Amino acid sequence: MLVFALSIFSAHSQCWKNNGQNIEYKINTIYNLDSLIVSEQLTGVLNHSISLLDSFEVERSNTWLYYVICLNSIYKLDSNSVRLKIELQQGVDYDIFYDRLYEEGNEFSGAFCYNGYTFFVLSDLQTQALYNQLFISHKKMNFYVYYKNPAISKKLDKLGIANIIDYIYLFYTYKNGTFHYHSTSYLNE
Repeated sequence: MLVFALSIFSAHSQCWKNNGQNIEYKINTIYNLDSLIVSEQLTGVLNHSISLLDSFEVERSNTWLYYVICLNSIYKLDSNSVRLKIELQQGVDYDIFYDRLYEEGNEFSGAFCYNGYTFFVLSDLQTQALYNQLFISHKKMNFYVYYKNPAISKKLDKLGIANIIDYIYLFYTYKNGTFHYHSTSYLNE
């Protein structure tokens, strides 16, 4: 059974309509993408990835946060199991997918809003069967990319390094119709 993974926009929401965002945020890019209907079997993973926001050391009131779901054959474990990668990222003042498609999938497949956060989905052709099992394209919609103040470490700021971007990568193993949490990686660029 499939459900809409669209949430109600709220004042604390990070997934805004164009006329609903905080006036202090700037629009970087607008992607006209398929709005995805998401399988119920994925909602546990989405809820878990959102719950890890507390470990993301960033000033949420100053930073737009979004997720990228990567379905890529480089994460394939064997013929029966695939590893799903979910990235928690922050808005920056350049194209958030610059040079990403080559690395994470040859198809920018769509996006959806869930519990107030934007989830972009990247996939490659070799994971198309799993993609079709988890997502259904609904209709083309505009997904806006925002930025405000990137998270900057005070120590690094004193050293003159202006833009420090934090990432969290979450990995889930999918086998026999079920996702299992695997690991979390924390990176700082």
